[in-house]
Amino acid sequence: MKNLPVSTIRNDCEKVIGINASPIVTDEYKLSIMNVASRTYHFMFKANILFDKELCDLLIEPVDMGNYDTFDVDKGREIFELGYRSTKQMLEIKMKEMM
Repeated sequence: MKNLPVSTIRNDCEKVIGINASPIVTDEYKLSIMNVASRTYHFMFKANILFDKELCDLLIEPVDMGNYDTFDVDKGREIFELGYRSTKQMLEIKMKEMM
């Protein structure tokens, strides 16, 4: 139930790089009972990430990850590229900050 379990390993690690692949997306949705229940579940499930994000030394959050569903396995290459570009950008920013 922990998508970003940093709090469980923080004390054992010198540095932690976290990757949040489950951003909370606030897009519009249909107002049926099933959609509201599903959306509530996803918000509760993803809310446990908020505390653990703060414990990361480096946090990578691909902005457009919310456009993909858990079962979009046919879009694996797109998702990989999105994560790769986001990681590369974050590392470039961190390297500039260190200089």
